Amino acid sequence: MPTIEFENVTKRYGEDTVALDDVSFTIS
Repeated sequence: MPTIEFENVTKRYGEDTVALDDVSFTIS
């Protein structure tokens, strides 16, 4: 059975904190 892993990445730009939902998944 394949295993799927999700990673949520939060990035900050300058003085404003912008939460970007960059979801990277790895299927192994």
